[in-house]
Amino acid sequence: MHYLVKLNTQRSASMEPVAGRGDVYVSPEGDRGWIILESENEESLRRDLEGQEVEEVQPVLPAHEYAAILKARRDLENSKTQFVDDPSEALGKARRAVGQALEARGYPSPERSNETTGSRQEVLQEYQDTDMGDTGNLEDMRSAFDRLSKVLDRLTRI
Repeated sequence: MHYLVKLNTQRSASMEPVAGRGDVYVSPEGDRGWIILESENEESLRRDLEGQEVEEVQPVLPAHEYAAILKARRDLENSKTQFVDDPSEALGKARRAVGQALEARGYPSPERSNETTGSRQEVLQEYQDTDMGDTGNLEDMRSAFDRLSKVLDRLTRI
């Protein structure tokens, strides 16, 4: 995952740890600098930047991945309108939309979730837990929509 990091560049000591890296680009803004760094997750990034004056950290995504998440969000909201008439079909459509966003973000299929680790495996488990089949009751299906929405939220950060 790539992160946009805002550093205080006024003190040269805060730039020393990243100055020797060839993958770091700085966009100066007065006494601040924006850099893009790659890290497994935000927690490990913050550990790597410990001791530096970090003002802000934001995840950044390739445009096609972000577009897939936005499309899945629209499709999920549209499928909610069909819930009253056919709850199982509406949930199935929502799951397919979120599944396509997972695929666009590079997640393995749920059947191959053991091929990934950590937070990505948690996201896949959350997604799998929304599979009600034909046995879920209406309240479980409603809850699954909320969990699918949370999966999409996590996709923008992981």
